[in-house]
Amino acid sequence: MSKVSRSLSEIVDELRTLCREARTGTLLVATDDNRLLQVGLEKGEIVQLVYAGNRTADVLPLLLEIKSGNSRFKEGPIPAFRTDLPPTAKILSHLGRPGEARAVDAALPMQTLADLEKLLCEFVGPMASVLFAEKIRGARDFGSVVQALAKEIPSPDMATMFRARAKELAAETT
Repeated sequence: MSKVSRSLSEIVDELRTLCREARTGTLLVATDDNRLLQVGLEKGEIVQLVYAGNRTADVLPLLLEIKSGNSRFKEGPIPAFRTDLPPTAKILSHLGRPGEARAVDAALPMQTLADLEKLLCEFVGPMASVLFAEKIRGARDFGSVVQALAKEIPSPDMATMFRARAKELAAETT
């Protein structure tokens, strides 16, 4: 573990980097209040979260209570169990800025956001989860997220196609 205690935002930045680099292994965090957080990554996707012995998605709100801690990434295979979790982008968005209002999250069902992230993956590949997490944070509405994501697609024709398919997704939820 690193000997210097780091803030939650610094630890989340490290997690974002590991996801962006499509790493596989476990991020271990010893919090300053003597609890252990384990984040299992598989090819950059968060597949496990264990905090203070809890292995369910119920740990997500508890993670925002972490003030600081020491972290270390252990490269390699992770235990076989998987936690039923929201998509990686959703988790990273949740951890992005504690207490920040997330209008898009509140306005749309979680499944729609997950479907939008999958759609983006068809256009930009594995960077989709990182881009999605960055662009959803602070977005006013679904349309602004779609526009911001479309700007990340290199081909104008493909960006237009992405916008049209995203619009279909939004229509399915209303």
